[in-house]
Amino acid sequence: MEKIKVIPNSTFFICFLDDIERPESLSKIMTYEEFNFVLGRIVRNEISKSRNYQKISYHIENATLIEYEAFEEVLKPFMSSDEISRGEHEAIAIAYVMDYLGERVILVLDDEDARKFVSKNLKGLSGSMVGTIGFIKKCCCNYAIFDKNEAISILLGIKKSKFRINERIIEDVIKEIEGC
Repeated sequence: MEKIKVIPNSTFFICFLDDIERPESLSKIMTYEEFNFVLGRIVRNEISKSRNYQKISYHIENATLIEYEAFEEVLKPFMSSDEISRGEHEAIAIAYVMDYLGERVILVLDDEDARKFVSKNLKGLSGSMVGTIGFIKKCCCNYAIFDKNEAISILLGIKKSKFRINERIIEDVIKEIEGC
């Protein structure tokens, strides 16, 4: 079976590395046999600044790293040069190209503007898009990477952290995890 290409922006990584300081949970996700993590140079550079980066650097080195300099060309008709240089938009462009090529992708985006952009302009990709909280739920309920207690513990850690999300979303996802 072909692996699912997981294409997160840096917020996903920073959540585990710095916000909740659970790099071991991130390692569990990144080593799951059905996933192939795909990163571009912008996202890799953004997460390499994390104080806990060394704890997952091996997994980043084993991920698919895309060094293509012109991913911004894919999205240039839709946004400004400043927007294109952000990790979210690099992840969107990579996911768009891989989806177009028929790959199974999961695009992990938390930035509201980036999510709106995908929903409005790349409707075919929007069904493959999920936020960090929703991805943790998938890791528990769909892929059994985490058991329910572990997933809920991660979500409670996020709720107490500086990760910006509406607490109601976390509470709703915890209920969904309890029922899966």
